Amino acid sequence: MPTATLPRLWRGRSGSEYVPVEGAKLRHGVDATVRKVVRRGAPDSEAVALKLWHETDEGVLRRVQEEARLLQEMSSIAGELPCPRLVDVIGQPLATGVVMEWCPADLERWWRDRLTEPDAFGRLCSVLAEVCHRVDEAHQASLKQHRRVVPHADLKPANVLLSTDGRWLISDFGAPLLRSPEDAALGVTRLVTGTENFLAPELILHARHTFPAAVDTWALASMFMALLRLRRMVLDGGPVPRDSANGARVRSHRVTQVIDVYAKDPGRFSGRDIEPGAFPDPLRLPEDDRVLVRECVRGVFGIESRAAEDEVAEQVLELLDRALSIDPSHRFTSARDLAAAFEALARHWVELAGALSSVGAVAAVAPSPLPSSATPSASTARIAVAAVRSAAEFADLQRRVLALEGALAEVRVSSRRPAWWSPALFVIVVAQGAALLLLAVIVLLLVVR
Repeated sequence: MPTATLPRLWRGRSGSEYVPVEGAKLRHGVDATVRKVVRRGAPDSEAVALKLWHETDEGVLRRVQEEARLLQEMSSIAGELPCPRLVDVIGQPLATGVVMEWCPADLERWWRDRLTEPDAFGRLCSVLAEVCHRVDEAHQASLKQHRRVVPHADLKPANVLLSTDGRWLISDFGAPLLRSPEDAALGVTRLVTGTENFLAPELILHARHTFPAAVDTWALASMFMALLRLRRMVLDGGPVPRDSANGARVRSHRVTQVIDVYAKDPGRFSGRDIEPGAFPDPLRLPEDDRVLVRECVRGVFGIESRAAEDEVAEQVLELLDRALSIDPSHRFTSARDLAAAFEALARHWVELAGALSSVGAVAAVAPSPLPSSATPSASTARIAVAAVRSAAEFADLQRRVLALEGALAEVRVSSRRPAWWSPALFVIVVAQGAALLLLAVIVLLLVVR
């Protein structure tokens, strides 16, 4: 039965029944829909997310079972989870959906709202560092469960969610639906199926996963590059592509190289290690990508400084050269190491921004690519940088801001309560001042006598 014809009430295996939140929008995906629901009979209960898969083929159904199983495994982890908390499972005897913690936004929606802000680059680096930690936590959990690292293998901005308490979480666990090179239709079309902008070469070419974590570190670095390119498009006055970070307009030349090799012979590396020599410059980003990166970091301080931008560009290129290496052994083979690289990049940005604001740097030749309403004065920049002077302060500020953003995404306050305590506080302060003045007069009189 197609998902669109299902009733507006779903019973979970726990016995709870779920109904849609009035007015909540339905999020459509290729294989699933996500809606905001509450338990029936408890309208004031915490809202949760109901994810239902389209019953289109056996492959999708297998993915449902796999994700439900992985979420159940993750839920057994002590402490905070790297993924949304599993609440219930829909469907008997086979799972057709899951009920889990509601997250109001994903990484791409968050980025669209903030990419024109003066500190957008630093914030993005900080967020991606936290996302890397979530991925590493998922890897460590799979290592305990299966004695090996199981990669997520489908990381993309839409699968990175912002929880209501400001934590970034990973969703959509389970292997992506990629056709085998032996597929007859694929042998004719030579098309890649899946979100190829973020798929590591091992996934596209069906090669052996010698370094499983490197599959995900490739995806995380690809997300970084795609989001920077989206920012550049907006600042240059262009429209955001309809398919945004998933579209061909933000695809890196590195990914295009992989797809070109795949198109020539889809089964060339099937079931074995990739041969880096089959690709041009396997350990270094293509020159076209290097030019794009330098363009993308223009204006990352909100004020013009070619020297500072060049410093940041070189550090970004160093990170991407390693993370997007064709040879998995040369990549970040731990998401924790990639997190450290993003944290170092965020610290470097803060240090350079602090130096620029302290000398009152201004645009000398070209105007800032940021809108004038978003361009800070030197004093504003100095205050902003001082607030995040150390990496620890920066991370703490990021968590606090994200927690507030998550709460504001769910709540809109219609009115404010009167601050009744303000007059009382004023009276108390005045009374204390009068008492001190009277005491001073008495002391003075005693001294005079």
